Amino acid sequence: MKESSKIVGYFAYYADYVFCDGEACIISNTEELMKSYLSKAGINEKRETIKKARFGEILNGLGMGAVYAFDKPSFEVFSKIARVNDIDDLGIAQHSSEILEDELQFVRVQLDNMLCDECRCEGSLLEEQVLISQALNYMREA
Repeated sequence: MKESSKIVGYFAYYADYVFCDGEACIISNTEELMKSYLSKAGINEKRETIKKARFGEILNGLGMGAVYAFDKPSFEVFSKIARVNDIDDLGIAQHSSEILEDELQFVRVQLDNMLCDECRCEGSLLEEQVLISQALNYMREA
């Protein structure tokens, strides 16, 4: 796999708990943004461990059924590397955060074959399933 060690962004955890938006692990573009997200969620950022999230690690997580919520800048990094690796079979949906301010938008990613029936139902965060190429077109227009 090309660029598997490239840093996509940052995630946070404390003990066995990962900082998530619902079931999706939040990935921020910078460590400072992660601290900001933790603060906005009312979490003591000094208690949390913030670590780099590498492309290969994220793909491994996706393969095990993990769901990720990327902020837009980290998603741009992720999608560039995905294109280099000819990966286009990911389920993508843009949504507002459940735990952060409404104006913060995240791109939710999980493998299409891992989507549960609940995630496909009307009104869910994954109402509209699009492939990476469609999501990239949306982001270019925004």
